[in-house]
Amino acid sequence: MEVPIPYSQIEDVYSVSRWDSSQKFYIRAVIPDGSVLLQLPNKWVRDQWLNSINWKVSRAKQINAVHLLTNHLLFAFSFLVQRCMLKFQRILVNPSIRQEVLIKELKVRLKWKELAENRLENSSAVA
Repeated sequence: MEVPIPYSQIEDVYSVSRWDSSQKFYIRAVIPDGSVLLQLPNKWVRDQWLNSINWKVSRAKQINAVHLLTNHLLFAFSFLVQRCMLKFQRILVNPSIRQEVLIKELKVRLKWKELAENRLENSSAVA
């Protein structure tokens, strides 16, 4: 093979029955561009490779799913922060805002800031 195939690109992996009378054992890996046929010396090695590749493919898919979920959560969080900031800006700019509402919003912002600082301190202490 000229180029390695990332496990995340493998769509399916399965053993192929012999189509000739010789003692050869095969694994087929399906990828977006087609498939790759691997020839192995015996059925035990074939089974070990098959289990190993299947495990690595499933692990790569789990990691991709976690990255995708993390990206969606970050987007949702940034959208929420943006919305809160716009609301806070509207309150600050509004000349007819009641003093109680302004104080309440300031307390909420301070709590958010304290929570964020605590999380940063805890995450840096763990790392």
